[in-house]
Amino acid sequence: MGIQGLTSLLKSEQRPVDISDYAGQVVAVDGHSWLYRGAFSRASESSGMMEDNEYVESFMNLVKMLLVHKVVPIIVFDGQHLPIKRTLIDARATFRSAKLDGGKALLNNGKVSEAKKCFRQAISITPSMVTKVIKLDRHNIQHIVSPYEAAPQLTYLVNSGQAKAVITERSNVLAFGCSCVIFKMGLSGKGVQIDSKKITGTTNARKLKYLSILSGCDYLLPLPGIGLQEAQDIVEECESVKDILHILKNRFSKEITSEYCEKFAKADAAFLYQFVFDPTSRTYVRLNPLPKDINATHLSGLGESPQNRTVPLLKSNNAIYLDHDRILREANKENTDPFVRLTPSKSSKFKFEKNSLWDMEVLLKKVERRFPPTPRAGLLTCNTNTGLSLFRCSRPVTYQPCRKRKSSSDDCPEPVAKVRKPFASVNNFVVRQDIHKK
Repeated sequence: MGIQGLTSLLKSEQRPVDISDYAGQVVAVDGHSWLYRGAFSRASESSGMMEDNEYVESFMNLVKMLLVHKVVPIIVFDGQHLPIKRTLIDARATFRSAKLDGGKALLNNGKVSEAKKCFRQAISITPSMVTKVIKLDRHNIQHIVSPYEAAPQLTYLVNSGQAKAVITERSNVLAFGCSCVIFKMGLSGKGVQIDSKKITGTTNARKLKYLSILSGCDYLLPLPGIGLQEAQDIVEECESVKDILHILKNRFSKEITSEYCEKFAKADAAFLYQFVFDPTSRTYVRLNPLPKDINATHLSGLGESPQNRTVPLLKSNNAIYLDHDRILREANKENTDPFVRLTPSKSSKFKFEKNSLWDMEVLLKKVERRFPPTPRAGLLTCNTNTGLSLFRCSRPVTYQPCRKRKSSSDDCPEPVAKVRKPFASVNNFVVRQDIHKK
């Protein structure tokens, strides 16, 4: 998806760039843009599609260009269809089918040039095409299949510091908030770059999102009579969505209904909170954290989280399966005192024998002096020489009393010869005493 005319509007912000400037750095690449470029330039006059080896060769030539300049690419592909775009996707599929049929009819009548135009308009990047170029691992090239759209995934990689820039032909990445975007990158390694952080004037990077929504995007159709320039004039006067809707109600009193305001809020959420894949944690997260006061209905068109669900298209991401029940249990274990959770009837069986509590406190002080605790409470602290280990206890455990050595009261307590259990619990901690027999 691109915002028509957005790059032209920001022409004054474009700077020439050579890909060699990013040597030794990671760059995120819009894989679908490169696939579409190859399909468009080499479309067959008979079917509107390329032969398999042709678009794969075209794609790999661009990848090799990056490698020659010592750039580390991460190829990002589109994933599942976003629910909020279902109507638009169906309309585009119908349009492509009509163009394909029209191209074949023109070709039968001998109108080759006109037929080729129709075939190019009928081009669609299919999952099978992605699958054939997605086998990049054998070339040591990393790829990511976005949960839904590639634009928010590309934006996340750059804004999270996992990539330095994005190479694409779709201007909507600027509306998602991507800080550095390279357009028109060819085999020569030259292109133009827009750094959204350096955009001057009243239409700054933060307002590009509202500019895209008003002028028409995949999430919301534009109002009649509002183009890119008119949308820019409105956005320059506003600081929030509330201000934008107030101006629109004054100009378009009939069109600005409660339904339009709801659709505007959903489009705004689509630019902010789509699901993306985090390569660092190998989990699926939101592009931006959800605010506490977010309206859940505004997220209804963004699909479900792919986490812990089997999605064949996303299999190559190798995401980690998260056991939410186990995470909840671990959180309760760390944040809840197990002694407090016990009822009087259950805690009655956990009794300390005489002097045992004092003995264990002496041992704990001795261990803490010799092995200072780590900043994170509850982490394992151990010494293989002494055989003592200290860690968080999830429940009380009975233990045997210890007796002190006669030589010195400060020495470590000596365990009784017959120890029933190797663990002892004091103040929600456990001390393990390993007895080594020679």
